[in-house]
Amino acid sequence: MLQHVFVFSHTFLASTQIKKAPARRLRSKKIRVFRPSERLKFLGVQLDHPQSFDHLAEAYDAAASLERNHDFFLRNLPERRGHALDVGCGPGLLALELSQRFDSVTAIDISEPMLAIARRKRAAPNVEYRLADVNRLVLNETFDAIVSHTTFHHLENIPETLARLKAALSPGGRLILLDLVNRWPRIMRRYSVFDIAAAGVKFPSDLLRHGRCGARCLWRFRVSHGWLAHHQADRYLSAGEFRALYGRHLPGATFTRTWHFMGVIWQSPSSVDQIPGTKPGQGGC
Repeated sequence: MLQHVFVFSHTFLASTQIKKAPARRLRSKKIRVFRPSERLKFLGVQLDHPQSFDHLAEAYDAAASLERNHDFFLRNLPERRGHALDVGCGPGLLALELSQRFDSVTAIDISEPMLAIARRKRAAPNVEYRLADVNRLVLNETFDAIVSHTTFHHLENIPETLARLKAALSPGGRLILLDLVNRWPRIMRRYSVFDIAAAGVKFPSDLLRHGRCGARCLWRFRVSHGWLAHHQADRYLSAGEFRALYGRHLPGATFTRTWHFMGVIWQSPSSVDQIPGTKPGQGGC
């Protein structure tokens, strides 16, 4: 009997030591788990810069082609439609639609991979795609419409850019901007789990609108490490901050709130005499 107890005890202790050994080895290693944003920073991608779209270009184009809606722009175009400027054109989705309504379109973006997609898939005789940084944009021409879709939250100095774009509008020209706003300004998203949950909520409606292939495409993009990291690095104004900032620099502008977007429309006076604070013969800002 004592022999059996000794054998059992020896076997139990040995098995316990075998099970604990891997745990000791794991504890001895320092394992760091990177968030998506940290993972891309480790690879040398600067996420708070629009160029972080370079590595997302193809996937972004596939997703945006399915869900991008340009109704806000198309129903607010000016009567005169000679020359239009698309600021932050990405893969050229909006620029192509504008080309069907304007004599000529200039579309600019900071991402060369995005422009390569635009030139390959959405070329038109009256569209010119240019590589340019909006933060340092120099315009030597005027436009009847200047549009921008979800680009301004990337800019370094919004008032300065607005002043340059206003100066580039023809008399009676129209500035039409749409950007994201923070729906919950008191909540700071630090973890991708919230974005993944939102992608899951959207999946059933995507399935109904786009079918299985389209819904899977959108799901894969929304939960990809690259997009989650970029999205978390973005910083948006609240709706109130947006109205205050743009209203201060675009007096008389109209605002439209749609879900997590805010649209703003500002029309240049039909003559410089109508610009507040200017005298005949002086240009506006």
